[in-house]
Amino acid sequence: MLSKFKYKMFHTIGRWAIEPILEKDSQKRPPNERSVEYSYALNWVSKMPVENILDVGTGKSAWPHLLTTCGYRVVAMDQVKDYWGSYFNRHYKITVDDITDPAIDHEFDVITCLSVLEHIPNHVAAIAGMKSLLTPGGSIVLSFPYNERRYNPNIYEEASSTYGQDASFVTQVFSREEVNCWCRECDLYVKDQKYFKGFTGEMWTFGERVMPVEEASQDTLHQLTCLVLNAR
Repeated sequence: MLSKFKYKMFHTIGRWAIEPILEKDSQKRPPNERSVEYSYALNWVSKMPVENILDVGTGKSAWPHLLTTCGYRVVAMDQVKDYWGSYFNRHYKITVDDITDPAIDHEFDVITCLSVLEHIPNHVAAIAGMKSLLTPGGSIVLSFPYNERRYNPNIYEEASSTYGQDASFVTQVFSREEVNCWCRECDLYVKDQKYFKGFTGEMWTFGERVMPVEEASQDTLHQLTCLVLNAR
């Protein structure tokens, strides 16, 4: 164990190092879709008899810390080197693991994967990995770019995309066909699904941003979905 002196020293150094980051974070950022995704996920988690939660693809976000503030036990997982090179999440401890072939041996009541699945090329393996870590009857809460009828393997490569051309990762747009495939291959079913309009164009990143993000329907213009997949 650390002595009181060493603990105080490390605490002081840590505060000195992180204060410039906090100052930068306090500056206003453009609004985005996270408020819709977090609201949807928290709403569903609050309705379930949940003790253990796994968050997949945490990155630098504070989402797992928010969940622990609500009283849940949370494991945050990310395949750090393949997607980020290196980074430090100042909000929460990250377990380095690959959801397409997870080494972790815990089971979880709920798994959240918010705006992450679209960046995993082998998305079927990722869903299968999540299913393998669910307790019986558990739930996977997802959000990702979505078009009811048309899949796109990397929307950033489209000429109509308004950003993302320099991204080092793919951003897929999933469709009903992929959702049905996950359910069929992994013995899941769609318990709930909501649709949202975040752009004026047909696909994610097409046209102008719509802020605040508007709730839509399966039959009206949408580019984002939040849904819950349940284990059978």
